[in-house]
Amino acid sequence: MAKKLVFIWFLFLMVFCNVFAQEDTQEETEKNISPKMNFVGGGFSMGGINTQYERMITNDISLVGEAFLYYWLFSVGITYGFDVRGRYYLPIESVQGLFVDIGTGYAGITNFWDYWQAGFHLSPGAGYKMYIGKKGPICFVPGFTLDLIFGNGGSRSYKYENKNSFASFRINASFLYSF
Repeated sequence: MAKKLVFIWFLFLMVFCNVFAQEDTQEETEKNISPKMNFVGGGFSMGGINTQYERMITNDISLVGEAFLYYWLFSVGITYGFDVRGRYYLPIESVQGLFVDIGTGYAGITNFWDYWQAGFHLSPGAGYKMYIGKKGPICFVPGFTLDLIFGNGGSRSYKYENKNSFASFRINASFLYSF
Protein backbone atom coordinates (compact mmCIF):
# COMPACT_ATOMS: atom_id res chain seq x y z
CA MET A 1 0.00 0.00 0.00
CA ALA A 2 2.78 2.43 0.90
CA LYS A 3 4.54 1.79 -2.41
CA LYS A 4 1.34 2.63 -4.29
CA LEU A 5 0.97 5.90 -2.36
CA VAL A 6 4.56 6.87 -3.08
CA PHE A 7 4.10 6.06 -6.77
CA ILE A 8 0.87 8.09 -6.96
CA TRP A 9 2.50 11.11 -5.28
CA PHE A 10 5.49 11.04 -7.64
CA LEU A 11 3.10 10.89 -10.59
CA PHE A 12 1.20 13.82 -9.09
CA LEU A 13 4.45 15.77 -8.77
CA MET A 14 5.43 15.08 -12.35
CA VAL A 15 2.08 16.08 -13.82
CA PHE A 16 1.07 19.06 -11.69
CA CYS A 17 4.50 20.60 -11.13
CA ASN A 18 5.29 20.45 -14.85
CA VAL A 19 8.55 18.56 -14.64
CA PHE A 20 8.50 18.65 -18.42
CA ALA A 21 8.08 22.41 -18.65
CA GLN A 22 6.99 24.18 -21.80
CA GLU A 23 8.77 27.12 -23.39
CA ASP A 24 7.17 30.49 -22.67
CA THR A 25 6.61 33.38 -25.02
CA GLN A 26 8.40 36.68 -24.37
CA GLU A 27 5.13 38.31 -23.21
CA GLU A 28 4.45 35.59 -20.63
CA THR A 29 8.00 35.76 -19.32
CA GLU A 30 7.93 39.54 -18.85
CA LYS A 31 4.79 39.30 -16.69
CA ASN A 32 6.46 37.06 -14.12
CA ILE A 33 8.54 37.81 -11.03
CA SER A 34 11.61 36.24 -12.56
CA PRO A 35 12.77 36.11 -16.14
CA LYS A 36 12.93 32.36 -15.55
CA MET A 37 9.94 30.14 -14.80
CA ASN A 38 11.55 27.05 -13.26
CA PHE A 39 13.62 26.76 -10.11
CA VAL A 40 15.41 23.66 -8.86
CA GLY A 41 17.63 23.31 -5.84
CA GLY A 42 18.13 22.12 -2.34
CA GLY A 43 18.93 23.26 1.10
CA PHE A 44 18.99 22.50 4.76
CA SER A 45 16.53 22.71 7.62
CA MET A 46 17.66 22.44 11.24
CA GLY A 47 19.76 19.31 10.94
CA GLY A 48 18.39 17.98 7.69
CA ILE A 49 18.22 18.40 3.95
CA ASN A 50 15.55 19.17 1.38
CA THR A 51 15.28 19.33 -2.37
CA GLN A 52 12.63 21.15 -4.36
CA TYR A 53 11.37 22.08 -7.78
CA GLU A 54 9.31 25.24 -8.27
CA ARG A 55 7.26 26.14 -11.34
CA MET A 56 5.88 29.68 -11.63
CA ILE A 57 2.25 29.55 -12.82
CA THR A 58 1.50 33.29 -12.73
CA ASN A 59 3.21 36.37 -11.36
CA ASP A 60 1.96 35.57 -7.84
CA ILE A 61 1.40 31.79 -7.78
CA SER A 62 3.70 28.80 -8.10
CA LEU A 63 3.66 25.05 -7.48
CA VAL A 64 6.52 23.45 -5.55
CA GLY A 65 7.42 19.79 -5.24
CA GLU A 66 9.57 19.09 -2.18
CA ALA A 67 11.24 16.09 -0.54
CA PHE A 68 12.85 16.37 2.90
CA LEU A 69 14.72 14.43 5.54
CA TYR A 70 15.85 15.97 8.82
CA TYR A 71 16.94 15.01 12.31
CA TRP A 72 15.20 16.20 15.44
CA LEU A 73 17.47 18.54 17.34
CA PHE A 74 16.13 17.89 20.82
CA SER A 75 15.57 14.15 20.50
CA VAL A 76 17.01 11.25 18.53
CA GLY A 77 14.92 10.63 15.44
CA ILE A 78 14.12 11.71 11.91
CA THR A 79 11.25 13.17 9.93
CA TYR A 80 10.97 12.35 6.22
CA GLY A 81 8.47 12.98 3.48
CA PHE A 82 7.49 14.69 0.27
CA ASP A 83 4.77 17.15 -0.58
CA VAL A 84 3.30 19.44 -3.20
CA ARG A 85 3.09 23.07 -2.11
CA GLY A 86 0.99 25.94 -3.42
CA ARG A 87 2.90 29.19 -2.99
CA TYR A 88 1.48 32.72 -3.13
CA TYR A 89 3.83 35.71 -3.46
CA LEU A 90 2.41 38.70 -1.60
CA PRO A 91 1.98 41.79 -3.82
CA ILE A 92 3.99 44.15 -1.61
CA GLU A 93 6.19 46.48 -3.68
CA SER A 94 8.78 47.16 -0.97
CA VAL A 95 9.32 43.47 -0.18
CA GLN A 96 9.09 41.55 -3.45
CA GLY A 97 9.63 37.84 -2.95
CA LEU A 98 7.73 37.46 0.35
CA PHE A 99 5.44 34.41 0.19
CA VAL A 100 3.06 32.19 2.12
CA ASP A 101 2.46 28.59 1.15
CA ILE A 102 0.74 25.39 2.14
CA GLY A 103 1.73 21.87 1.25
CA THR A 104 0.15 18.46 1.37
CA GLY A 105 1.74 15.07 0.95
CA TYR A 106 3.08 12.07 2.84
CA ALA A 107 5.45 12.18 5.83
CA GLY A 108 6.65 10.02 8.64
CA ILE A 109 8.66 10.24 11.84
CA THR A 110 10.63 7.68 13.79
CA ASN A 111 13.14 7.60 16.61
CA PHE A 112 14.69 4.39 15.16
CA TRP A 113 13.99 2.00 18.01
CA ASP A 114 10.53 2.64 19.41
CA TYR A 115 8.13 5.38 18.29
CA TRP A 116 6.88 5.79 14.72
CA GLN A 117 4.12 7.58 12.84
CA ALA A 118 3.32 8.02 9.15
CA GLY A 119 0.47 9.47 7.15
CA PHE A 120 -1.09 12.55 5.62
CA HIS A 121 1.14 15.62 5.82
CA LEU A 122 -0.14 19.21 5.97
CA SER A 123 2.45 21.98 6.15
CA PRO A 124 1.70 25.72 6.16
CA GLY A 125 4.71 27.99 5.89
CA ALA A 126 6.16 31.34 4.83
CA GLY A 127 9.43 32.64 3.47
CA TYR A 128 11.27 35.14 1.33
CA LYS A 129 12.93 34.57 -2.06
CA MET A 130 16.05 36.73 -2.40
CA TYR A 131 17.85 36.87 -5.74
CA ILE A 132 21.64 36.89 -5.69
CA GLY A 133 22.62 39.60 -8.13
CA LYS A 134 20.12 41.52 -10.22
CA LYS A 135 17.40 38.87 -10.80
CA GLY A 136 20.24 36.42 -11.32
CA PRO A 137 19.89 32.71 -11.86
CA ILE A 138 20.55 31.88 -8.19
CA CYS A 139 18.32 32.80 -5.26
CA PHE A 140 18.39 32.19 -1.51
CA VAL A 141 15.09 31.20 0.13
CA PRO A 142 14.88 31.32 3.94
CA GLY A 143 11.57 30.35 5.53
CA PHE A 144 9.76 28.32 8.14
CA THR A 145 7.28 25.46 8.03
CA LEU A 146 4.92 23.85 10.50
CA ASP A 147 4.73 20.11 9.79
CA LEU A 148 1.49 18.38 10.81
CA ILE A 149 1.28 14.61 10.33
CA PHE A 150 -2.07 12.83 10.67
CA GLY A 151 -2.10 9.05 10.53
CA ASN A 152 -1.17 5.81 12.18
CA GLY A 153 1.42 5.79 14.92
CA GLY A 154 2.59 3.63 17.74
CA SER A 155 5.29 2.20 19.88
CA ARG A 156 7.19 -1.00 19.11
CA SER A 157 8.12 -1.73 22.72
CA TYR A 158 4.64 -1.14 24.19
CA LYS A 159 2.95 -2.94 21.27
CA TYR A 160 0.27 -0.35 20.68
CA GLU A 161 -0.97 1.35 17.57
CA ASN A 162 -3.28 4.31 17.36
CA LYS A 163 -4.37 7.14 15.15
CA ASN A 164 -2.99 10.43 16.33
CA SER A 165 -1.19 13.49 15.05
CA PHE A 166 2.29 14.94 15.33
CA ALA A 167 3.48 18.52 14.86
CA SER A 168 6.97 19.92 14.38
CA PHE A 169 8.43 23.25 13.39
CA ARG A 170 11.36 23.66 11.02
CA ILE A 171 13.38 26.58 9.75
CA ASN A 172 14.40 26.14 6.10
CA ALA A 173 17.12 27.69 3.98
CA SER A 174 17.41 26.72 0.31
CA PHE A 175 19.43 27.76 -2.70
CA LEU A 176 17.55 27.58 -5.99
CA TYR A 177 18.80 27.85 -9.55
CA SER A 178 16.46 29.23 -12.20
CA PHE A 179 16.36 27.99 -15.77
